[in-house]
Amino acid sequence: MASLLKLPLLLTGSTLVWKSLTPPEIPKSEERVKLEGIEKVVGPHVTALAFICKANYTLSCICEALLIVASNAPGSAISQRILAILEHKRGGSKNIQITSPFLTGTALTVAGAVLRLLCYRIMGKMFTFQLALRDEHKLVTDGPYSIVRHPSYTGVILGSIGITLIHFGSGSWFKECGWLDTTVGRRYYQYWVAMRTLEMLNLFGRTVAEDKFLKAQFKDAWVRVLESTNLVSRSKKFASAVKLDPQNLTIEILAILSLWEDVDRGLGGLAAATAVLDKCGPLKEADNAALSRPLPMASLLKLPLLLTGSTLVWKSFTPPETPKSGEKVKLEGIERVVGRHVLALAFICKANYTLSCICEALLIVASNAPNSAISQRILAIFEHKQGGSKNIQITSPFLTGTALAVAGAVLRLLCYRIMGKMFTFQLALRDEHKLVRDGPYSIVRHPSYTGLILKCMGLLLIHFGSGSWFKECGWLETTAGRRYYQYWVVMRTLEVLNLFGRTVSEDNFLKAQFKDAWVRPTGLHTSIKEDLRMHPWPSPSPHLNMVLTNSNDFSATAFDYLIVGAGPAGLTLAARLAEDENIVVGILEAGDYNTNEPLIDVPGMVARSLGHPTLDWGYKTVPQAGANNRVISQARGKAIGGSTAINFMKNDRASAKEYDAIEELGNPGWNWKEFLKYIKKSETFTIPPKDVVEKYYAGYTHEFHGHDGPVQKSFPVWYNELHHPFLDTLVKLGASLSREAGGGINSGALTSTFTIDPRTKTRSYAATAYYEPNVHKKNFVVITGAHATRVLLETGADGEVVATGVEFIKDGEKVTARASREVILSAGSYQTPQLLELSGIGRRDVLEKHGIEQVVDLPSVGENLRALVLHGAIFFILSDTQDHCYIPFAFEVNKDIETYECLADPGRMAHEAKLYETEKRGMLSSMFSAIAFTPLDVMTDPEEFARLQKAVDNDTSLLSNPTHAKQYPYLRKWLSDPTHAQLEYVQLPGLYPWGTLKPAEGAHYQTFLVIKLHPYSRGSVHITTSDPLVPPAIDPAYFSNPIDLDLMVDAIKFSRKIASTEPYYREGMKFLDPSVEVLDDDEALREWVKNTVETIFHPIATASMLPKSDGGVVDPNLKVYGTKNLRVVDASIIPLHQSCHPTATVYGIAEKAADIIKAAQV
Repeated sequence: MASLLKLPLLLTGSTLVWKSLTPPEIPKSEERVKLEGIEKVVGPHVTALAFICKANYTLSCICEALLIVASNAPGSAISQRILAILEHKRGGSKNIQITSPFLTGTALTVAGAVLRLLCYRIMGKMFTFQLALRDEHKLVTDGPYSIVRHPSYTGVILGSIGITLIHFGSGSWFKECGWLDTTVGRRYYQYWVAMRTLEMLNLFGRTVAEDKFLKAQFKDAWVRVLESTNLVSRSKKFASAVKLDPQNLTIEILAILSLWEDVDRGLGGLAAATAVLDKCGPLKEADNAALSRPLPMASLLKLPLLLTGSTLVWKSFTPPETPKSGEKVKLEGIERVVGRHVLALAFICKANYTLSCICEALLIVASNAPNSAISQRILAIFEHKQGGSKNIQITSPFLTGTALAVAGAVLRLLCYRIMGKMFTFQLALRDEHKLVRDGPYSIVRHPSYTGLILKCMGLLLIHFGSGSWFKECGWLETTAGRRYYQYWVVMRTLEVLNLFGRTVSEDNFLKAQFKDAWVRPTGLHTSIKEDLRMHPWPSPSPHLNMVLTNSNDFSATAFDYLIVGAGPAGLTLAARLAEDENIVVGILEAGDYNTNEPLIDVPGMVARSLGHPTLDWGYKTVPQAGANNRVISQARGKAIGGSTAINFMKNDRASAKEYDAIEELGNPGWNWKEFLKYIKKSETFTIPPKDVVEKYYAGYTHEFHGHDGPVQKSFPVWYNELHHPFLDTLVKLGASLSREAGGGINSGALTSTFTIDPRTKTRSYAATAYYEPNVHKKNFVVITGAHATRVLLETGADGEVVATGVEFIKDGEKVTARASREVILSAGSYQTPQLLELSGIGRRDVLEKHGIEQVVDLPSVGENLRALVLHGAIFFILSDTQDHCYIPFAFEVNKDIETYECLADPGRMAHEAKLYETEKRGMLSSMFSAIAFTPLDVMTDPEEFARLQKAVDNDTSLLSNPTHAKQYPYLRKWLSDPTHAQLEYVQLPGLYPWGTLKPAEGAHYQTFLVIKLHPYSRGSVHITTSDPLVPPAIDPAYFSNPIDLDLMVDAIKFSRKIASTEPYYREGMKFLDPSVEVLDDDEALREWVKNTVETIFHPIATASMLPKSDGGVVDPNLKVYGTKNLRVVDASIIPLHQSCHPTATVYGIAEKAADIIKAAQV
């Protein structure tokens, strides 16, 4: 019967081939690039050839599988029908077996497919079968691209060779069932060879065109790639050094073909191969003549393969750096035995194999030059069976073994390349060690051990298989030879057993060191099971996991600049300053670097990071009189990346007039034109598909967006079904429709962009954009868990105050770090003024109250706090799923509206998690993106509009101090401006978490987040003690100005109007909280607003960039007044609140600050 064991191999091979010849995303016509020359011919063929190849191979595998099953169950009528159709030679299907050509072909095919799939994994949707460049394209130089210039084409070549062996070699259905004996079969064979030849020619033509294309696009970067991936050039040099007679070369090739059959002893040996060749083409006589001549000498072609294999094996058994005794970690249990064996076994294995290769190479050379005295001596020593060296040939076991050994060695060398000197053969941890999750580590947990197992299998085949010197020279027939063979098998078995013991110890060791980061698996071997209800959770995009410098190393480093805070401003500034390798930058961050954290990375998990004990500082306000003495949470990010690690990822800009106002308030150079330039510098914008542009109003103008910055900006890929109706309803109620909100006018209904990486569908934030690309630089030094306590200030002889360093606490110990040039505070709007006051900069009465000596008298520190306020307006939809969120303003609609509450169902959550992990789509991939920035005249009637204007005109408190007085004209003008937004409405397809509101059983929700953009209330932030670990007193003074309360009441009324207007309105809606009775009673509604007001987490202005006489803390160069070299670079310098989310503005501030500081170096 046919071999049933062949079925899983056929299934695996055909699946991998299909996937490896299918690009992740079909290229769109508008993204194609027209090229001249050979690409005009090559281009159309590539996709067609790929489809033909995978279709042919899949069909062949199906036929073979059917024949195997039918042969094993011949009594069935279906089986008889299959055999009658597919067997040309009766009974031939019984010979469908696992043969050497099949195993070799499968190994080559799988290797080629995996190589291409690695390329897909790295490139994502950027990998297409067209020679085109998109705006998001980048030059990839890691993974397989670090070894060979065109790894995907290398994979195709390997696959083509492998498929041919599987398709037509011994044991295949096509041969064994007699189809090669037919005219049709021979024609198909010739067609296959012609197609593969055409494919190869296309690939060679394509590489030429692609090289030119990439060189033109990436210039010197591509030239460096050509220099580093030099395997091809080295192979050419080696080939040119080997002199081969063309006739002997032909004989060698035909001999290799014959030796496929020689291994399959039960199938006719050489005669069967000759019979096949007899029927396959016009070269019959030449073939037979060559095959009938005995080979006079050993195969010279084997030498380069032996040399390559032994070199790779030696390198792959040699760690980049020998471990030092002081770095070893003593472990209990099996590792005490395993550890000692690992190094010894590695050396013994590579020494044995290298010695064997040397012997075989000497015999090959001696056999080809037998008359030399040296050759005769070599033959006399190494030939136990006289003349046996002539049979040292390239055989199927040798090729299979070489493929396995090379694959294993390359896998280990990839591990070495990624880990560098950190890869050792001991189970030890150094300070610099990191947990790696990319390259081969993204596919299998222990790729270096996998490579070792592949090598062991390969070396056994090479060392003792047919065609090897050990067998052909008769050594296996001797007692010593048999003992050596047994020793080799025992050693390899011991090695494999050691590996399994080692993996257990290593898993425990890494889990103890890296905790959840190691527990969370990556790649193909499992799926994450976490989240609130232990739903299967997708693996987020892999990050670095650096063990950062300790406090002693940090303190001992001679820094040029010290930056406090590794948020969006601090990391941006540090990365730009570190572009000069002569400048050393130190960054202090109190939080941690969080790798592969779904609460950060996965867009659909965004709100769950708020209040998280390790990601959020957990600040709270003092009791707010204007909010009925409630204490309100103030989320701030405590991590590498700052608040960009926990924010809602919305990326937008204020209007041009708001940026110009900053300049007009006394800050030359801080205007719309400058902000636009630097915001664009920070971002890479991904153009949305045409259908998204048209259906969801995702408009854009190319010139207003950056295209080569570190932060990724994109439109969502998932939209809820009320997204479009929400925007249409706002337009119906008087709002404009905005097709481009980033061009200087941001009012209107629109689809927003977010800082989401379009390739991985994960958060793009300061850590991924500015930290990870720079973390390996020696002049970019970050310390985590470091809580800054004060800036070290000295007063010079000239009376100038100079910042010399920063004091910080790490692990309970106070440490200092010094800076020779400047200290920069980027700690955010709450901690920057706290640090200034702790350092002696601020209002005298505040400092003296807590025993702090005043160094610089600066009364405006911590004043002028503005924080945007938020209300939630929600409605819900009855359904069968369970709600788990809370927001106050709710109303019920029909049952068929899909919202985030669907994810409470474990089955639906598992489906969405799988969809996100495999296709980067679905509810978890995106953020809610229907937004409306509304002017006052849209949300109020003329009478209320006039009343509010009059209230602002009559409010004398707005002129009570210089800061307020200078800003009042802008607030008054913008209030009446029909193009200037006063409120923001965000449509959220689910329940936003708030308060204690309990949803009805089985309910779905919709939420309006209603945000006031230009608050008239002003608050403060001040220290309450000299203890730097005690949070400051945060007082946003919500609704201290009654105009803010009036505007929010009007905004909630307008929310009701939106929800009650078609096309957004749906039959069956009913209000939940506030109730209809509250909505109809103005006084009750005012109380409800005070009881429900929250913050949207955008505090600014506590260290305002203004003239000192107007309440400023820093000048236009961001220097703190009264100091020589202390600057502030973060949101606290923004003097006037803007109608946007501030992330993009903060990135722009830091980019501009870097240029200001660089200019000051000259």
